[in-house]
Amino acid sequence: MKKILVPTDFSPIAKNSIHYALSLAKLFKSELIIFHAENVPANDLLVYKEEVDEKMLTDNISEISYLTSSKKFNSLSLNEIVQTNNIGLIVMSTIGEDVTADKILFGRNAVEIAEHSVCPVLIIPSDYKYSTIDKLIYASDLHFIDEEIIKVIALAKLLGTSIEILFVSPIFPDLGDVEKIDFPLKLEEIKQKHNFNSISYAIEKTDSDNQFVKGIISFMSRHDHDLLIMFHNHDTDFEALISTSHTEKIIKEIKIPLLIYPKA
Repeated sequence: MKKILVPTDFSPIAKNSIHYALSLAKLFKSELIIFHAENVPANDLLVYKEEVDEKMLTDNISEISYLTSSKKFNSLSLNEIVQTNNIGLIVMSTIGEDVTADKILFGRNAVEIAEHSVCPVLIIPSDYKYSTIDKLIYASDLHFIDEEIIKVIALAKLLGTSIEILFVSPIFPDLGDVEKIDFPLKLEEIKQKHNFNSISYAIEKTDSDNQFVKGIISFMSRHDHDLLIMFHNHDTDFEALISTSHTEKIIKEIKIPLLIYPKA
């Protein structure tokens, strides 16, 4: 991962994503680009840069730069920056339920950015602090697991972590008979094909059909993970999971970072 982009409005909540991104930059040996899209008083910007630069030196991070734009901050303008600068990951903070949304420029844009970004977006809860990433949870409808698992395993190998695949059941309509998949057999196929054994799976049963978000949140409330991974899927009913309302709900309720890969 060559470059990590962190949009910020220099609020305390937005600062949290920078501190998390600094840890990732050190881990991945990546260049960190801090981006702001609104006017910031020169003195505030100077103080902020000094704080970030001090942590950069302490953590031995080699490259960091600052970028600004006069364009309105949204997914379209951010995608231009991503493509122009060859960004591999966007890291953003999101607002908590007790924060006034209209005071947090980038927090209220997290959902829109996550839905339309051309590169993966990592959303950090407002009060989450980076420690280590030891266990990934990958929520999937299984329709495109063969394509998606390649990226999940690549990340897990890079981090030296294990993966737990989460499937929420029941679903309707059952477009690909995914509930008839032999999980143990499928898991062994994945392990052998990708030479990666640290994978397990879990099935979360819900009261009625298509309660994807409820199932994910329920499962995660009872288990410890360090990162939730989801994908914008192709044209299936599961795409409703990454609808605006559902994305906003899961972003507000989960207590760990959420990594969303863009639709292929």
